[in-house]
Amino acid sequence: MSDFENDLCILLSDVARHMRTYGNQLAQQHGTTLAQLTILERLQREPDITQNELAAITELSSMTVARLVDRLEEFGQETGVPVFDTLPFFAGPSPATLVNAPFVDPHPNAEGHALLATGMARVLRAAGLLSSPSASRSRSLATLTGVR
Repeated sequence: MSDFENDLCILLSDVARHMRTYGNQLAQQHGTTLAQLTILERLQREPDITQNELAAITELSSMTVARLVDRLEEFGQETGVPVFDTLPFFAGPSPATLVNAPFVDPHPNAEGHALLATGMARVLRAAGLLSSPSASRSRSLATLTGVR
């Protein structure tokens, strides 16, 4: 390896170390860990990311990621932030029929999105965060009547 390659590897290693240090400080300010912040950011950017993919990104075991996700879910429940476990929404149909292209594009297709929307609406209604469709229609009609 040339001196340039050695120097470049050392510099990149130093940059990575400094970024981890900064990330840890940022996470500490928010009362969390860098791994939890990374998981939250990735879940926000890529909602369909798998636990194994999160494990690879965070350089943690799949079991550790599962525990971190559980802790994040508990935090959401403690703070009143709705947390959805979407797996039960897909119970029944074959998973291969709910995605665009298994192994190539695992994002939900139209049927998968419909199941997600239905499941999320059910959870939000149960939590009192979403009114029933008939109540929404009644309010809309009352508003329209009041406009006349």
